[in-house]
Amino acid sequence: MSTPTFVVGTGRCGSTMLSNMLREHPSILSISEFFSFAGIFSTPISQLFPPDLIEAKAFWKIVAGAKPRSNLLLKYDLPLPEMLYPAQSPQSRFSFETGVPAILNTTLPHLTDRYHQLFDEIHEYVINLPAATIDQHYKNLFSWLQKRFNKKLWIERSGGILKIMEHIVAIFPDARFIHIVRDGRNVALSLSNHLGLRLFLLSQILTEHLGVNPYESEDRTNIDQVPLELQRFLPENFDRQAFLDYKLPLSLWGQFWSQQIINGLDILNQVPQDRLLTIVYEDLLEHPQISLHKLMAFLGQEFIDPAWIETASATVRQPRSSWQNLPDRDRSELIKACQPGFEALNNAGLTLPRLQRDRGIPLSTGRLIQLGFTC
Repeated sequence: MSTPTFVVGTGRCGSTMLSNMLREHPSILSISEFFSFAGIFSTPISQLFPPDLIEAKAFWKIVAGAKPRSNLLLKYDLPLPEMLYPAQSPQSRFSFETGVPAILNTTLPHLTDRYHQLFDEIHEYVINLPAATIDQHYKNLFSWLQKRFNKKLWIERSGGILKIMEHIVAIFPDARFIHIVRDGRNVALSLSNHLGLRLFLLSQILTEHLGVNPYESEDRTNIDQVPLELQRFLPENFDRQAFLDYKLPLSLWGQFWSQQIINGLDILNQVPQDRLLTIVYEDLLEHPQISLHKLMAFLGQEFIDPAWIETASATVRQPRSSWQNLPDRDRSELIKACQPGFEALNNAGLTLPRLQRDRGIPLSTGRLIQLGFTC
């Protein structure tokens, strides 16, 4: 059995680009967005990691259940760039009306054009599994996929997986981690334009007012506590245009990035150094061949493939926007919001001089505003 390996990051940090590169490696199975659509931003985290033995049918519900928030985006024709399944096509088996199974949103179309066939094969495999702990179920499924595609190693990559690092380390205690780090100010700018994450944060704000997650519960006992402008985002009266127009402060996204970095590093700092590799996104853009060679050496000498490195390097594309082009006030507030995240990286020995050179990041102690974001 291969060593469990994960690409981890905050979301919008370049991990999708890396996952697409890994998909083309002849010996690596690239499992993309499995945990994202199974639950990181869709259902309570506790449902992803039940503590007791679970039957095959319960595990299949985790893997293939249709999640309320991602389904709502499809219903209102707001698909995310990560969603590869053609839910709007009349030829597709699933739509927003039926609900798209979690594993079909991205994971299976990322691997093959014959995703319906693969979905059926996985179903046949999973429903015949004996009752097991959740870690064994995940290991069984990933190992089955690795064997199915005749690969030597599987690597799972989900956007924002730093949010669940405590659980991942607990159920994969021998795992290796590739931590991709990007300038938090550009991450925040990208996060602010991501409709799935916008819906996630809005649902958290609504939950604080209602006392329940409106996408998981129909309880509206405290509806009077919800401001009218936010009631437009409840699932029963969702306003598509209002959602597209609604903007959350960039500083909030900066705090969101900082909180993920701080919480994620608390766990990653406990991982033995020989099982952790940090890749700086900006270095990957400027020197892709060097970064990718370092990555393959980390995975093992047998994975160093010069032809793949050259081909993958050619797929690198520069980002289209930069925090440096923001108005002065927004830029200043964003720098302040991201400071705690940079502090955490600095304290972990990741001073990232490229990110701080001439960019006004003071490394005095900062305080992170705890936002209380939960899943």
